[in-house]
Amino acid sequence: MKPKLQFSHLIAFVVVLILIPYTQSYAIQLDQTKQQPEFHLLNDELENEFEWLRAETLVYSVSKYPEELFQIPGAVYKIKSDDIRRSGALCIPDILRQSPGTHVTLFNTSDWTVAVRGFTAELVNKLLVLMDGRTLYTPIFSGVFWNTVDTIIEDIDAIEVIRGPGGTIWGANAVNGVINIISKKVQDTQGMFVSYNASANQVETNLRYGGTFDSQRYYRIWMKAFQKEYNNIQSGNLPDQNNWQSFRGGFRFDWDHADTFMMLEASLAEDNIMEGSSYDARIRERYIMSKIEKNFTNESSIQFSAYYNHMVRNMMLYEVEKEDRYDIDSQYTHYFNPYNRLTLGAGYRYICDNINPDKIFSFNRTSWSRSVTSGFIQHKWSLVPDYIIIKVGSKFEYNEFTGFEKQPGFKVLWLPSKGHAIWGSVSQAVHTPARIDLNADMQTQASWKKGNPDLESEKLTAYEIGYRTTAIKDIYIDISTFYNIYKKLRRMVNENDYVIIPDNQMDGETYGGELVFNWDVLMDTTYIHKWTLSNSWSFIRMNIHQLDKKFSNTEELNEGNYPRNMVSCFSKMDITDCLQLDIALHYIEALSAFEAPTYIKTDFHLSYQLSDNIQCQLIGQNIQDPAHPEFFNFESKRLIFGKLVFQY
Repeated sequence: MKPKLQFSHLIAFVVVLILIPYTQSYAIQLDQTKQQPEFHLLNDELENEFEWLRAETLVYSVSKYPEELFQIPGAVYKIKSDDIRRSGALCIPDILRQSPGTHVTLFNTSDWTVAVRGFTAELVNKLLVLMDGRTLYTPIFSGVFWNTVDTIIEDIDAIEVIRGPGGTIWGANAVNGVINIISKKVQDTQGMFVSYNASANQVETNLRYGGTFDSQRYYRIWMKAFQKEYNNIQSGNLPDQNNWQSFRGGFRFDWDHADTFMMLEASLAEDNIMEGSSYDARIRERYIMSKIEKNFTNESSIQFSAYYNHMVRNMMLYEVEKEDRYDIDSQYTHYFNPYNRLTLGAGYRYICDNINPDKIFSFNRTSWSRSVTSGFIQHKWSLVPDYIIIKVGSKFEYNEFTGFEKQPGFKVLWLPSKGHAIWGSVSQAVHTPARIDLNADMQTQASWKKGNPDLESEKLTAYEIGYRTTAIKDIYIDISTFYNIYKKLRRMVNENDYVIIPDNQMDGETYGGELVFNWDVLMDTTYIHKWTLSNSWSFIRMNIHQLDKKFSNTEELNEGNYPRNMVSCFSKMDITDCLQLDIALHYIEALSAFEAPTYIKTDFHLSYQLSDNIQCQLIGQNIQDPAHPEFFNFESKRLIFGKLVFQY
């Protein structure tokens, strides 16, 4: 018998959600931690802990705790708030083009794919995406619908991209990477903010107001609305029929008191997307989330968060899909000394969905309620103080699809001298089957795709080595290499001429690496105040092989769905105190599986500060090419638009 959500459980969850803002005994305030800076700091200590924890070089997503980027034994890239603003991007997927080893494609007005270290698809099932700790991964279809991942761009504090397994901390489906979108705190978004941008085929308006009740309690309310039309063309110059109208808004309340921090936020979203010439897809989402963080003493701290998410989709393949998700997560951290840290965590997630299929798409079970129970442990210590740091831990999960899963990891960092860091890791991660693979049928005139309730989890064992240095003046170098071994990969296999079924009879290996080279070219010269270059190169080779002789094209698709080489260069130039010019170049090699050729993408962003309160921007995308395909046969067109920002 599958456990069902009892009314008493729902009442208990609501009570907990209400009491969180008033409960101070289960929390940690990261921004005001009073313990000594842990482990070896390569730079001088900042004047106080608040500044140290707010430093741009700190990364949260690797251990669910702020850590100095230079000391992290893993491949991680942080896109900071200023990088986001200067990119000129209007959506989160476009921002992610800055991250090395990240493949971003736009294949119609409202749909993107984002993949890390291989396996690009319409829905990427080996990448976990979070926003302020709320998972955006859908277990029904295995992946992220990027058209629902949105907020006011200027309210994003940072986006942290982990390349490589993150299952030891984040659990299932964090196989090839983790993307964590972190919003600014309310006290950093005070006052009125208005922005408006427009081009030939899209218009967008953003409004936000931040205020305060007193010196410890802050609030903000916001809304975003846009309309996009015919952003792409298909091969043969046939127009893409996708028109997209969207409205979203919400509020957030922060309470920042001594060693305690509490956050409560809620949001709603309404999207209307034209699919084809006459069909409207509608997406409705609501969520409420609360988080509390507290530092008890100089030696221990606790975090607690809970959220409820409601999603309704009306799509072409099925009439209505509803999903309700309840999630509770907790974490305890204890310092035995400044060089020895133990972290424990536990979580519970309950998901209930209901799908009304149409004539093409059907589910054996239209309703399904299930849960995931998890826990993790991680120990970090300096084996040789100031020289060798070790992390060891594992995530343990139980889900009703595949049962018990473990995801251990071992990482080591060596600091041979100032300005040099060498790291290595061995870790495992799993991707659990999607509901669509287990019990969904899709019938067309040419084939009948059947579900397979016996599917198992895909498993990854990853070996990584990296090196970082700041020893050369004004230059930062970060090199990461990996060798991944995949077992029980999912494939679609022909049982006969008509029936197609998924199974796990496929293995594979991938290897490659990423190089990041950042250079402060000029500083405080006569004609240019500042000029920096951020460059990256990513390489990957994929070898996928089937374990039997049955016919399947999944092997060929996986080997040809990710560019072997990607090169990016970002030039950021402060010409004067008021004038900035930013140029981005991307070189993306061909995708043989989708017949998408090699292309070069050039974007620019010109910003002028008219006054303390008004800024105007001119933004161009794909300026060197009228149109080019990024995925399948849809071609992204050149865009030039203006943006006006008003804030006080």
